[in-house]
Amino acid sequence: TPTPPPPPATTTTTSTTASNTTPPSTPAARVLAAATSVLSRGKPPPSSEPTSTSASAPLVATTSQPLLLLPPPTLRVDVLRELVVQGGIPSNFRNECWSIFLGVRAAKLREKANFSFEQMVKMAATTARPKSLKDISKDLRRTFPSVARFREGFLRDLWQVLSAFAVHDRDIGYCQGLNYVAGGLLVFMEAEVAFYALTAVVERILVGYFQRSMFGLLTDTAIFSELLARHLPELAAHFDAVGVSILLLTSQWFSCLYIKSLPPEAAFRCWDLVLSDGAGALFVVALRLLRHFSPVLMAMHDDIDIVLRVNTLSESLFDFDELLQYDDVPAFFDAHTVELWRVRVLEAKIMPSIAAKEEARREREGRQAGAGGK
Repeated sequence: TPTPPPPPATTTTTSTTASNTTPPSTPAARVLAAATSVLSRGKPPPSSEPTSTSASAPLVATTSQPLLLLPPPTLRVDVLRELVVQGGIPSNFRNECWSIFLGVRAAKLREKANFSFEQMVKMAATTARPKSLKDISKDLRRTFPSVARFREGFLRDLWQVLSAFAVHDRDIGYCQGLNYVAGGLLVFMEAEVAFYALTAVVERILVGYFQRSMFGLLTDTAIFSELLARHLPELAAHFDAVGVSILLLTSQWFSCLYIKSLPPEAAFRCWDLVLSDGAGALFVVALRLLRHFSPVLMAMHDDIDIVLRVNTLSESLFDFDELLQYDDVPAFFDAHTVELWRVRVLEAKIMPSIAAKEEARREREGRQAGAGGK
C-alpha cells in the first residue's frame, strides 16, 4: 500500500477553549467548545499556543480536495478529528459535526440554485420514477422499526428524504441501502439536513454503489480483497479455501455503512470515521473488524456460516475502542490514494467485466427475440 503523505501542517491563529464566558454564537463554535470540553476532561488546561493539525490523531485523511468544505475560521479541525477517535463524537453534536464533515452548507447552496428540498418533496409524485416511489413505500417500515416506534414523524421524514433524492438523482432513483443510510442520518438530523447529507455520502463516499451496475461496490470490493490479502494473509487464505465471497461481506458492510451489521453505537462510531475521513475508513473499519474476530472466523469452515457470522456482529458485545488499538493493520488510508486505487481497479477489472456481461445480455436478448419471431 502506498505510504500516504503526512497531513499538511497548518496552524490556527486563534485559541478557543471551553472556558469562554460568552456562549458560542455559531454551530461550528458550539461544536468546538463541546469537543474541547470533552477532550480536556482529566487533562491539564489547554495551552494558549496555536495547535498544528500535524499533531492530530492518526486517523487523518489528506486529500487534494478536503472533505471539509470551507470550514468556519473558528473551527479547529484537529480537535474534531481527535474527538472522532477518542470515544467518538457525542450524540448531541453529531448533527453539526457530520454536517461540517460532509459540507452540507455548501451542498445546500448549490442545490437551491435549482430546487429547494421542499420543492423536490412536492415534485416527487410527478417527477420521480413510479417504481422508485413504490420501492420506497415497501422499505419504509422495514427501516429501523424501533426508531419509528419511539420517534414521531420518523417515517414521514424518511419518505421525504428518499423521495426528494429520487427527484435529485433520477438515474439512481431509489436503491435498497439508501433507506438505511438516510435512516441513520435521521437519527441525528432533521429531514432537510439529512437529505443534503445523503447526497454528499452518495456522491463523495459511496460513489457508484447504487447504480444499476453497482460499479462502485464492485470496485471497492476488489480493492478490499487486495488489502485483506496484504494485511491479513492467513484469514484471506482461509476465506479462499472455504469459498467465502468477499462481495457478500462488503455489500452489507459498505453500502449500509455497517448500520445493519454492528450494534447501533458501534455503527455510529464507524460513521464518525467514515464521514470525517472518507471512503478509506470503510476499509480501515473492515480490516479491523476482521482482525478482531479472526480467531472465531478461522475456526469456522463453512462459507455460509462465516458470512452470517460477519453480517450479524450486532449480536456481539465488543469494545469499539479495541478496534483502534491494533498496530498490525493500517490506521487510515489517504483519500487521494483511495481515489487512485478506485480508478486503477475500475479501469483494469470492473469496467471490462461489466462490458462483457452487458454484451452477453444483449446477445441473449437477441437470440430470445429471434426465437420469438419464429
